[in-house]
Amino acid sequence: MKALPTFEGQAIKYQPFDTQDSLDNSPLEIQDQPPTPNVTVLKVIRLNPNISVTNFWCCMFHSFFMILGGAFTNSLQPLILLDKNYYNISQDESGKIMSLILIVMLVVKLIVSIPYGHCTDKFGRKIMIQYAAINYLLSCLIVPLQTTVFPGLILAKILLANSMSAFHSVPLIADYIADESKGKAAGILATIAGISSILANVILQQLYKSGIPLGTCYLGAGIFTFLAVIFNSFGLKGGRYYISHKIHKPDTTDTSFTSLKNNFKEALSIFKSNGWLLIALVLQITGGSDFFIFFSFMALYVKSLFLNQTETGIPIKAEDQNFNRTTDQVSNVKVSDLNILVKLTAFVCNIIYAYLLDKKKTIIPVIYVALIGSALSFVLLSASKHPDDLSLEIAVSLFGATVPGLFLITNYLNIKNFPIEKRGIMISFSGFVGSIAHFIMASLGGFLYDNWRKDGPFLICALLLGVAMILIARIYFTKLHGKN
Repeated sequence: MKALPTFEGQAIKYQPFDTQDSLDNSPLEIQDQPPTPNVTVLKVIRLNPNISVTNFWCCMFHSFFMILGGAFTNSLQPLILLDKNYYNISQDESGKIMSLILIVMLVVKLIVSIPYGHCTDKFGRKIMIQYAAINYLLSCLIVPLQTTVFPGLILAKILLANSMSAFHSVPLIADYIADESKGKAAGILATIAGISSILANVILQQLYKSGIPLGTCYLGAGIFTFLAVIFNSFGLKGGRYYISHKIHKPDTTDTSFTSLKNNFKEALSIFKSNGWLLIALVLQITGGSDFFIFFSFMALYVKSLFLNQTETGIPIKAEDQNFNRTTDQVSNVKVSDLNILVKLTAFVCNIIYAYLLDKKKTIIPVIYVALIGSALSFVLLSASKHPDDLSLEIAVSLFGATVPGLFLITNYLNIKNFPIEKRGIMISFSGFVGSIAHFIMASLGGFLYDNWRKDGPFLICALLLGVAMILIARIYFTKLHGKN
């Protein structure tokens, strides 16, 4: 296999190709003339060579629809599990069942994350997106048509995890945006994520209030997201990866596609040698855990507070009685309200994070603000014992302002430091390592929820965030301090 040629004093231009037309290693085109100016979008976002404005906006819409679809399923899953018309899981078993679902999904992610990163780099971005969309649709079709956890719900969650892994293996932002504009692009992406998440939960809230069955909501979410992602994918760039116009020194390293095993070893080596990537990995393992895990246990916890309210004889509010809402419907609306509050605070704060991250000297302070705020939110959440407690509202607001920011910071550090030609495998390696931590959190959280105390998962999360603070300080002062 041939190495990618590099020549001193010449501009290198990689001509992306659509894998539907060719699967061979198309050579780089060497040009003696300076490259044509890159396209600029919104006057501040500079795109990589050969990326059009259409590609950029389809990339943004892809993120919008992917996050929208994820918000639909993340919000619906804990509720449909407890719904008497579907799975009807009791609160006494809800932690165990939720852990089982999360563990199954994480095992799937562990198995497929590295291969999907390899396939993304080898076969192309667009084909992985379309494959992921099909898996997402099948998952959403199965969930409301089943009433037992085995085998229907587990199969649906396997397909959903497979879908999310394939989606996340595609590094469109890193492909499309020039290095000096990635911070601004992260801000735009944070805005899109906030809008799509809020919109999803506002839609679901109105459906809950209207009495629409949760199964119907699931079906509608699946079909809409599938059609939107597939249609939008035709505006994305085909091919495998893109290299910016740069001046390169001679390099004899074989950068052609190597075996999956060698790619894994190389990804590990790159992480070890880069302090910022190590910090990103610590955040993903101990601090920036899967948001879905956190909110799933939060939804179960809030629902349990309504159960306590019923058992203690506190009646449902008169306004809810007037609308003939059951306790289950009232609690669904409450969970949706808190979800919207999370997304609203995340929307505002992530924009601030993205702005501050562009200023290199503020990265560590921003990380610590997010870590400390996240830990405090979990402590306040565990202190809330009634659905109307003020501490619950404060905890959820603080949760939204900080926990999603950890994911943004992790993603920012990754896309700024991943080697261009290894983005797919690097993203998948990061997800693989993170999934191991998520696996432990999901299994331990469910055990603590059922067998110790229902706020047990939140207390463990707060402890992990404290560990993250110590590890990041050590990495910074041993590898990065004085080098920036």
